Amino acid sequence: MHYHSQARKVSLKSLATWVLLPALSSLLIACGDGDDGVNALISTTNVAEGAECSSGGVRIHTGKDSNGNGVLDANEVLSTGVICNGSSGATGASGATGSTGG
Repeated sequence: MHYHSQARKVSLKSLATWVLLPALSSLLIACGDGDDGVNALISTTNVAEGAECSSGGVRIHTGKDSNGNGVLDANEVLSTGVICNGSSGATGASGATGSTGG
């Protein structure tokens, strides 16, 4: 099983505070054994709407590329975090009618 990256709009502050910093801290500690040539990888997968995230979201996986294939395989994942999408906001007021085109 491979984890594939997906583009996702996420608040940088939320991403850094709740997922990336703790995940990267764990990864740096795990990679601190001095292994030469072992790359750290981050990948993401979508989280469907449901009990974990009512409006869906993204799961972020971090780990070491132990086999050097450039892909974060399931057995290489050292840390996982989830960022949930926010719920939809209220509908805003209608804007003014624009001018008639010519």
